[in-house]
Amino acid sequence: MSGRSQQQKVKKAIKGPDKKSKQPVTKRNDTVNVVPFPGGKSNRWFLLPQKTCWVLVIPVLAFAICYAALYAYSPVQNSSMQTGICGSGLTAILTFTVILALSAYQAWKTRNKLELMRHEQERNRDLLGTLAEWIWETDDQLRFSFTNPNVDKILGYSPDELIERKMTDLMSQAEAKRVKLIVLPNIRKRKQISDLECTIKHKDGRKLVMEVTGKPYFDVQGRYLGYRGASLEITKRKDAQMALRESNAMMVDAFESEKRISMQLEATMEQLELEKSKAEQASDAKSSFLANMSHEIRTPMTAILGFIDILAELETNGPHSPERLDAIETIKRNGEYLIKLINDILDLSKIEAGKMEVEQIPCCPFELVENVQSLIRVRSDTKGLIFESEFIGSIPETIMTDPTRLRQVLINLLGNAIKFTKAGTVRLVTRLASDANGRNLLQFDVIDSGIGMTEEQATRLFDPFVQADTSTTRNFGGTGLGLTISRRLARSLGGDIKIEYTKPNKGTCFRFTCDIGSLRSTRLLAPNHRPASAAKATETPNDALPDIKLDCNILLAEDGPDNQRLISFILKKAGAQVTIVDNGKLAVNKTVSSTKGDSPFDLILMDMQMPIMDGYQATARLRSLGLDTPIVALTANAMEGDREKCISVGCNEYTTKPIDRIELIKTINKAIMEKQSIGTVAS
Repeated sequence: MSGRSQQQKVKKAIKGPDKKSKQPVTKRNDTVNVVPFPGGKSNRWFLLPQKTCWVLVIPVLAFAICYAALYAYSPVQNSSMQTGICGSGLTAILTFTVILALSAYQAWKTRNKLELMRHEQERNRDLLGTLAEWIWETDDQLRFSFTNPNVDKILGYSPDELIERKMTDLMSQAEAKRVKLIVLPNIRKRKQISDLECTIKHKDGRKLVMEVTGKPYFDVQGRYLGYRGASLEITKRKDAQMALRESNAMMVDAFESEKRISMQLEATMEQLELEKSKAEQASDAKSSFLANMSHEIRTPMTAILGFIDILAELETNGPHSPERLDAIETIKRNGEYLIKLINDILDLSKIEAGKMEVEQIPCCPFELVENVQSLIRVRSDTKGLIFESEFIGSIPETIMTDPTRLRQVLINLLGNAIKFTKAGTVRLVTRLASDANGRNLLQFDVIDSGIGMTEEQATRLFDPFVQADTSTTRNFGGTGLGLTISRRLARSLGGDIKIEYTKPNKGTCFRFTCDIGSLRSTRLLAPNHRPASAAKATETPNDALPDIKLDCNILLAEDGPDNQRLISFILKKAGAQVTIVDNGKLAVNKTVSSTKGDSPFDLILMDMQMPIMDGYQATARLRSLGLDTPIVALTANAMEGDREKCISVGCNEYTTKPIDRIELIKTINKAIMEKQSIGTVAS
């Protein structure tokens, strides 16, 4: 409401009833009236001069709204008072009015403060109720005087249940004792308590970890009143920290364990490397020993068997006596047995070292079996046994295998059958078969009517250096290596050797199988339609001397006097001219000097183990000088890799001791013919 409208309303109120009204007019003296002003907003005091009095208007306000007004009347005493207010009555009225107004204003102000305080309390209560912390206050005896409502969600207690109780009442005795030792010094010094971790029991008995922070508070005179603070439940955080520590500890343990295992593994690897090195050294030492043994035995055996052949030939072609021929045959037979024993030991060593190489070349099974049959029949006839060989069903015309190793296994199995059969029959049955994987196999059954074996003897039969019975060695001889080598060879050929049946004094059947590859590109032949070459295989004697004449000049480098005599005799008988030296250095000098003369050597027969300079060094030296004279290596070593070693230093061919006269002459003739053919092409 504006001031003008308010004044008009006041004037109307002062004026009284309208003149036209019939109501009586009352005489007014000094008095105070209260007139309601609903909805007014004026807060100004003002004077209204009238003809007979002065009117003081005082608005009555509440919250900036005018609800009423006080009117104080004072009559005019004389004309000089028209411009002012005078008289003791008006002063008293004004004083009273001012006091009343000030009291009303103070009451209004107090009411406003109380209202604001009430709103503040409600807001604080709402905020405390939403906090996750437990807010508390204690008296000077550390008894709770206040807690926020959230305590029931944290500890399960209502605020009223905790009033007058201490925080240590919610702890175990041990925990309360521990906490007191920590906080009492701070409380005595009225210091703040920060981040104290303690364990408090929930109302249901659970243990909760709390983080407590408190600060002392004082009154206006500085007197200590107690502590105020907050407690935060950190059970999950502590559990997570504990889990993290345990995890870290486990990780550290795992790392340490891994480190230990790694160190142990490294130590084991070092030990394995050391053991491997020792094993390799032992294997090399074994190979070296076997090579040396082979050389030392084969070298004299070369002379023994070579001269025995010469004696047998002289005895056969000239006057002879049965006793001398029998003695010669006995020496030869035992010499050949000794060579076979050496070969068996070397074969086993090669197989165990993984150095036994197996070929895969096409060959005819009919020819292979017929060749084995021709060799075995001599032994069976000598012992008076019946030897039979039979093909059952269709047989492939060509197979893929290693014919040398296959022949070696068959000869060994048939040789054992003949050895352990005193009377009766030895049979070889050959047929086509297949295994569970569909592979094509050639199956050989070696059946005898010999001494047989017990089941216990049969289980040990394939162990190296083991025979069925110790009496077997005394009665029949042998080292027990044959079947061990044969089984390992059979497995390297993709097959195996098994005992099909055996019974003491009833005989034994060994079954030998080998993988023969795909049969898509070969014919299957009936036994009576075998190739003609197979039938003729037995008609050509293996020991027939070749019709070869060596019209050449040969340098023989050999340090053994007996072998010098034997080899030179064989070569001269074949038509060659022979010059002999006993070490590699002399061989190099003789060869170099011969190239400058009129009769250079056509071939060098080089022993690989000689004093001063061995055959390897001598061959390498000759090749470094640019000489292309054919060199045939002659060695008593028969270990795997010896041939490759000889070829690598420059040898053209390779042959072993004891010397096979036929193979030696063929090898020399082949090397000379190849040299001549190369020279013809070059010219």
